Amino acid sequence: MVEAALATHPGRIRSHNEDYAHHGPTPHGYVGIVCDGMGGHQAGEVAAQLAAEAIYAFLQEAPPAEPENLLREALLAANHRLLLHRQGHPEAKNLGSTAVVALVQKRQAFIAHVGDSRAYLATPP
Repeated sequence: MVEAALATHPGRIRSHNEDYAHHGPTPHGYVGIVCDGMGGHQAGEVAAQLAAEAIYAFLQEAPPAEPENLLREALLAANHRLLLHRQGHPEAKNLGSTAVVALVQKRQAFIAHVGDSRAYLATPP
């Protein structure tokens, strides 16, 4: 069984939170994703959601592979999705997102991240 928790905070400078989280089962294991958008109010929110959804969609469709490769390719898929969005939306030229992804397979968790978003492992007492 996987238990997940999420806590977000807009930070000390901004009043607006641009975090987006998604989690759920995939054919490769249970995945948890947290993205923190960058690029201003609208672009940051959009970037975080697009990135998280792209990562999850990739993991839903990807053929079997080593977890490290799956996570690397999932992050590249998210980057590609953001690049495509930028091309069609000139107002979002500074659009970007951090990402942290945890892929849980049986009793192992594989973690990948881009940027300064973090993952923590909490073990029962």
